[in-house]
Amino acid sequence: MYVRPFPLPNAYSHPCPERQCYYAALDGADGLTWSDAHLTPTGAQQALAAHALWAQHLPHGLPAPQTYYVSPLTRTVQTADLTFQHLPLPRARPYKPHVKELLRETLGIHTCDRRSTRSHLHATYPHLILEPGFAEPDRLWRPDYREPRSARAYRLAMLLDDVFGRDEGVWLSMTAHSGAIVSLLEVVGHREWGLETGGVVPVLVKGVKVHGRREVPEKEPSDSGPMCDEPPV
Repeated sequence: MYVRPFPLPNAYSHPCPERQCYYAALDGADGLTWSDAHLTPTGAQQALAAHALWAQHLPHGLPAPQTYYVSPLTRTVQTADLTFQHLPLPRARPYKPHVKELLRETLGIHTCDRRSTRSHLHATYPHLILEPGFAEPDRLWRPDYREPRSARAYRLAMLLDDVFGRDEGVWLSMTAHSGAIVSLLEVVGHREWGLETGGVVPVLVKGVKVHGRREVPEKEPSDSGPMCDEPPV
């Protein structure tokens, strides 16, 4: 399984503004929009650098992914497209991005982590394969609750349960976000790894079928901290 983050837009050193108690809950300000943010030119160049890496090593035996999984957030779709489109891929393994709702950045409050509607994604990126049950509105994102790390880890574990229960492939690619990648590595027992922006990390995972349901963690308080009614001074 290849796990990689999206190249973080250079205009946002963090996907949402620094003063998160107020601005992160807005769609944008001062002529900038960060709701479901797009890549900047710098982010696009980082994705193209990953493309060049794949192009260099595929002819020398690097296995091409059999399935390409992507987050539904726009910046991630753009990253996957720039990385994998136009590569010399085997004819039997074309680039077909499968959107997984659970392969998301930390959920809630920050509008940069709220996805666009199904109809917008379908119209803008018709090559996407949306998973069954993909809803029109974003039903996971909440304006008043920021997902704690334990809940995020549970969500990403459920994603892997779903993928390994359905996908018989060996080489899987996941284009995701820094928080999601932290949780993916955590739930498979990988050591802590600070994957750089636009980086790629190969992870060998052995899936074992077990009976019973995964334990649901207790609900913790919102991870956002107190919000502000006015812009911070």
